[in-house]
Amino acid sequence: MAFGKSKEVNVRRNIRVYLGVAKPYWPLFALAILAVLVLTVVRVGEKYLIKILVDEGNLFAAGKLARADFISLIWLVVLAYLLAYAFKTLGNWFQSHYVNRIDVTMMAD
Repeated sequence: MAFGKSKEVNVRRNIRVYLGVAKPYWPLFALAILAVLVLTVVRVGEKYLIKILVDEGNLFAAGKLARADFISLIWLVVLAYLLAYAFKTLGNWFQSHYVNRIDVTMMAD
């Protein structure tokens, strides 16, 4: 193939071939997909925590939320954020671990 000239890639066929090779490893494949889904939910949840904090901060600034309630909300958001960080750290490890195991076992076969 000459430089600058592209050849059309049949993505459907490539995915079908990859899934055919990965079929014997479907439990590892399922765990890797589950890890990706959990990480996605955690990342979206982090953004939602910031939204809650900003919205409630606006209420506090407007004088519609008591100081004690706002401080307890801040502590809840901090705790939830730390839990999300722990899930993200473990999820990244699981995702990398299972994707690497799938790749290595597929290459060995």
